[in-house]
Amino acid sequence: MSNRGFSLLELIITIAILSIGIVSILQTISFSGQVWHKAQDSTRAVFLAQDIMQKADFDELRGMIIEGVQEGKTKGLNWKSYIRPLAESELYQMDLEVAWGQPPIEDQINITTYLRAR
Repeated sequence: MSNRGFSLLELIITIAILSIGIVSILQTISFSGQVWHKAQDSTRAVFLAQDIMQKADFDELRGMIIEGVQEGKTKGLNWKSYIRPLAESELYQMDLEVAWGQPPIEDQINITTYLRAR
């Protein structure tokens, strides 16, 4: 008499192996979604920083550099710029910070550039 079916032990081992594989795949999908979301936020922050710096460049070309602190909020991104003159030069330093996320876990980028007085 030959046994042609699976034993209960073989079935349990098969289910355990499949479960481990499925859990691994689900974790990978979840992680890739988090990475995609973080990359999307970082890209939006860089584009906002670029827009703010282009406005400062335009103000520079018009000879209307606005010294001091400016800040704002755009689509979940908080930004703050600080423009100050550098001693004994025609240059201004612009420090720009763009932040996003919820405190205490908040991401940010910081950029420093220089403008020339016209």
